[in-house]
Amino acid sequence: TIMRVLVTGAAGRLGGAVAAKLKARGCVVTGVDRLAAPQAKLELDRWFTIDLAATTESAPDAKGGDAASLLGEAMHGIEAVVHCAAWPGPSATPPPAVVASGRSSPPVIGLEAILPAKLLKDNVGSTAALCDAAVKAGAKRFVFSSSAFAFGYSHVPAGPQAFVPQYLPIDENHQATPLESYGLSKLAGEQVLSAASRTALDCSFVSLRFTNIVKRERWSDLPWSAPTAAEPLTLLMWAYVHEDDVIDAHVAAVTDAATADKGTHELYVLSAPDTRFAQPTVPLLASTHGLERVRGADGLVGNASPLSAAKAERRLGIKFKSWQQPKRGVHIAASPSSPSPSPLPFSPAAGTPRHRSVPKWNGTRLFALLPTSPQPKPKLESDSASHPATVTTPTRRASTALIAATPVATVATATFTTATTCTAPSLNSVSLSGSGAAHRALSDPNLRFFPLHRFRLACGAELPASAHLAYRIYGPPAQESQGVILHPTSFDAVHDELEYQIGPGRTFDTNRYTVIVPNLLGNGVSFSPSTLSHTLSKEPAATDTGTDSATAATAAAASTSTDTCFFFPLVSVADNVRAQRAMLEAEGVSFPLKMIYGYSMGALQAYEWAVAHPNSTLSIAAVCGASKCGDLNAIFLRSLGAALQADSAWSDEKRRFVSPPTRGLRAFANIYAGWGVGAEWYLSRLYSAAGFFSADDFVERSYEPAFAGCDANDLLSQIRTWRAADVSVHAQGDWEAAMRRIRARVLLMPGDTDKYFTLTE
Repeated sequence: TIMRVLVTGAAGRLGGAVAAKLKARGCVVTGVDRLAAPQAKLELDRWFTIDLAATTESAPDAKGGDAASLLGEAMHGIEAVVHCAAWPGPSATPPPAVVASGRSSPPVIGLEAILPAKLLKDNVGSTAALCDAAVKAGAKRFVFSSSAFAFGYSHVPAGPQAFVPQYLPIDENHQATPLESYGLSKLAGEQVLSAASRTALDCSFVSLRFTNIVKRERWSDLPWSAPTAAEPLTLLMWAYVHEDDVIDAHVAAVTDAATADKGTHELYVLSAPDTRFAQPTVPLLASTHGLERVRGADGLVGNASPLSAAKAERRLGIKFKSWQQPKRGVHIAASPSSPSPSPLPFSPAAGTPRHRSVPKWNGTRLFALLPTSPQPKPKLESDSASHPATVTTPTRRASTALIAATPVATVATATFTTATTCTAPSLNSVSLSGSGAAHRALSDPNLRFFPLHRFRLACGAELPASAHLAYRIYGPPAQESQGVILHPTSFDAVHDELEYQIGPGRTFDTNRYTVIVPNLLGNGVSFSPSTLSHTLSKEPAATDTGTDSATAATAAAASTSTDTCFFFPLVSVADNVRAQRAMLEAEGVSFPLKMIYGYSMGALQAYEWAVAHPNSTLSIAAVCGASKCGDLNAIFLRSLGAALQADSAWSDEKRRFVSPPTRGLRAFANIYAGWGVGAEWYLSRLYSAAGFFSADDFVERSYEPAFAGCDANDLLSQIRTWRAADVSVHAQGDWEAAMRRIRARVLLMPGDTDKYFTLTE
């Protein structure tokens, strides 16, 4: 049945997103706010402009209407209420005793410019009035946006006036001891609902205590620098939660009948599983707050959160995002054989659609290529003669757990023009700017670094001492597995963003195979502009055992193009593959490999392997990618590069960005938004199912923040690599002859609505 839902605070960010998502789920949604409906909210079924604070009085509200009567009208026929409207944070005025003590610290979040008593009156009064109106109207579910600050946020981060937990992690059973008016207002609101539940026996009540929300566009700011004894941070601010998880929790609390029984009030804590910091939690508690013997603290592993959201995970079905997990969300267009494309999950903050989606295939289908005995071909389906055959795949569902796999034990010696050992570079000697994703990936303790000192690129440049190929190995040692699978990264992706399909029983099953993921040169983890600490040598060597005739041809082509070697050289796909092969040889890997799997720009690398080294792999899987960059693809990439370089941060003299090109990155994101998802995403308004109010809202809250934290020099380097890709250099420019060099079995999986690796290519 269609549920009729009223959402307060619907002109705000949280309330509006919850309303839009409920609307997309098929609910009939009424929006209520003291502000008039913004343009983006006009698609809700009804809108009432009501000052809820005025509903506690009989006098007309500030708009001249009777607020209580208007609220009663808005409640007509409503089955569920979501109450998001409130003063959304603590007052900027601390309690008098805190002011007198002089211990109040500068806030790290926005505080409300309202007196504490007014905040308390408005928040509690509006909740009570709304609850009464909902029960009177016969609503069956009331969901309240509460706050974890009810446990005890304080304007004083540490000391006798600060919150001290009774035990850790804090869960729903922990005593609430608010220390200021906002936390008190939320606790009082919960008590209003508890009281109502004892008489409104046909209604159920749910309160969601969530921590400080991290917005999508600020997700890349994590992790924060750890607090210190000199600059502590109030304990509840150590916890955080992604805004998408809060939105999803509200929707689940409304639509899932099992969330709360009739005549009851259920409380749920919403929090990410870790803190905002990379450092372990228990030592930080001791050093910053002097908390050395808190009951249960010994059970906090690593940088575990001081809050527990186990109940919400179990009963609301929320898998809370962590800054330590991959951040980029995905979307895959519906198969053309579907009679009507249905909206698919899209999570712009778990990152955003920076790359087209990576579908998760049934392992049996993909690994039909792997056994040595003959296997049937993958099933192909076609909806009509007008659509070429496509492999139908389910939607990717990102994993919330990172894979803890056994790395290969032995690291051998590699030789280019000198012999060097495979050791990690000193990060103190490398000038790290780079993206947040790259920084996260570089902190992976299982990451390995293969030295590329004096590795000569096809363009003639020789790499400096700090150059390296970063990679990770999953599963058993190669000598003990059923074979090695190489899974190179795609454009602006890093290795940990591929882990959702790597692990025991997953598509790349580490119970059977050794999986090696090399980071693309230029992605900020392997050698990149953001890791460059030395001037490159551009003098070509008289002899170069690391460059074959095919890559020499690439160098010749590069010398006559606009992609000549500037401050950071053109790194070709062929260069990446040569470096990967040298790394595998140093690791003692035997050829042929079982498979090379590549998505998008990773598919360019898979093709390069199959053409340049025909006997190196038994099979390749090329997903949403081609063997070269075609003209349409190249123009798309040219537009991205031009948008970046139009920013004043670009230096023609230095051939690089000298500061972050904020406007250039925004323009880059807006162009990418037109290419990165299929046309149906916009034409059929599929973005509305993901909680976006409009196409503009989708771009502004997904693509723009996703690229805002990127390193523009790294992006430009990867664009040049992508644009120069062409396997025909291995056959003197004859593409068909180059393709005839392939000996591996090939699973080619194009997307028929792919806008830059087109089906024809």
